[in-house]
Amino acid sequence: MKGDRPPKQLEMCGTERIACIDPQAEPKQTVDMGLGLFATSKIRPGANVFAITANFATVLDTPRLKDTCSNCFVTVGDEVNPGLTLKACTGCRVVKYCNERCQTESWAASHKKECSIYRKCHPNILPMHARAVLSMISEPDNRILKGMYRTHHTAVDTLGDHFTEMMELAGEQIERVLTSAEGLKEISNTDVGLPRLVRYFTMLETNAFTLTNRYFDRIGLCMLPFASYANHSCEPNAYIGFDGPVIYLKALQDIALDEQIFISYIDNTEPWGKRQSELQKRYFFTCKCPKCAQGQAAREDQYLNAEGPPTSAPEKVAWDIVAMPERPGLTPNALIVQDLAALTMLQSTGCFPITRQPYPHVHDDFIVQLLEAKRYRSAFLPTLIRYLHMDPVLYPSRYHPIRKRNTWALAKLVRCINDRTVHDRSPPTTNYDNFGDHFPWIYYSLLCELVEIYDDSLGLQNLLKLQLREISDELERHGIDFSTANERRLNKILIDNAWKDVKSMVDRQLSKLVAMGGKEGNIYD
Repeated sequence: MKGDRPPKQLEMCGTERIACIDPQAEPKQTVDMGLGLFATSKIRPGANVFAITANFATVLDTPRLKDTCSNCFVTVGDEVNPGLTLKACTGCRVVKYCNERCQTESWAASHKKECSIYRKCHPNILPMHARAVLSMISEPDNRILKGMYRTHHTAVDTLGDHFTEMMELAGEQIERVLTSAEGLKEISNTDVGLPRLVRYFTMLETNAFTLTNRYFDRIGLCMLPFASYANHSCEPNAYIGFDGPVIYLKALQDIALDEQIFISYIDNTEPWGKRQSELQKRYFFTCKCPKCAQGQAAREDQYLNAEGPPTSAPEKVAWDIVAMPERPGLTPNALIVQDLAALTMLQSTGCFPITRQPYPHVHDDFIVQLLEAKRYRSAFLPTLIRYLHMDPVLYPSRYHPIRKRNTWALAKLVRCINDRTVHDRSPPTTNYDNFGDHFPWIYYSLLCELVEIYDDSLGLQNLLKLQLREISDELERHGIDFSTANERRLNKILIDNAWKDVKSMVDRQLSKLVAMGGKEGNIYD
């Protein structure tokens, strides 16, 4: 993905939105991967490798333009920012901002030159990739911003574009690139030549990152050249994330001085064949990482027996569901039935591990649909199974963003179940009748865990600390003492006992799942 030379300098920045440290990586030439990022010091798990303002070509998915600020990327409805409102740009009516400061910053960075083009297209909206390239060719007038912009462009010239490979395939990808470049050239009337526009569009295909919110949900696209130097491994030692307008790289594990820093470009929990296929199709290379070197002998490809399932039909049904995440026209309850049927089919093979894809994908969607249907108590068991038995296998590092996000989801669910004012539409169950006294301790312990590891976003970290203080105060009102070492030791015993009972319940249900083999009903109602 990379070219031959790094830029001479980088614009690293501090920000009030994230704890930013000096960059602990530099680009170097590798033997067989082009440029890569290498650690310039020892890096501890959870530490920042770098944090850079994502002010070059960062744009929102079209649906997110309605509810997300186009400068700092806060979203309406986020509990970190309750009461947030947005105002549309009065010129184009396309992008929205949460305050005057964000509007001013965006105008200075690129929107001054984008606005009239957006207005020309309205009520239609330029596709996301076209908006990203338009940002790339819109040089700011501000002297400082112009310097940063040109630094990024210097780095852009070191990136590969894979145009030749796309042309050889002659598929939908290159057709989309050529059509998009021609369309942007016409609508923008830019002086930038068509070949360079084509190059920028091809770069986005292989070098851009998925822009995410603080919960690692997709909201758009980000092109930041220096970050693109990070090479891929299906066993990464770092991950990319965002805190509003800041892109950061964090370590998943200890990284030694001069060790290459890897991220995963794809979902690295999927079987070897699917990983290789996606990397070839989208990024044009064959992965030779330690996990891929094991081929089908790696955990991701293993069944519970040597033979595997007698038929591929159950797995195909589940993958078809994964391939259609939206499934329009179906209610959450209908999607619950569909997901549960797919899980049951996989269970019925008698050899499908709950940690082999696509089981975790469907299981995740099953939880989402239960929450959408306000069936909170029904969601408790599958969310616990994910927390206790799936995520530690899929994401061994406790700092992995998906594992942290899922832990936060469990904490919120426990809080919801323990709130008597919340209307729950779950069918009756006796699974949790004896857990009443345990819920506050489970919630407390999850928040303690999250405060320790979930520091990707300062706003979310502050919210977690506030909620930990609130549950601590509530426990103190009920006679719990946190003031002495002996009392804290006794509290630890109560927490351990709560988790012991929860784990026993989960293990009983999982044993029942194995015994039933998906043939006698399900364990979730």
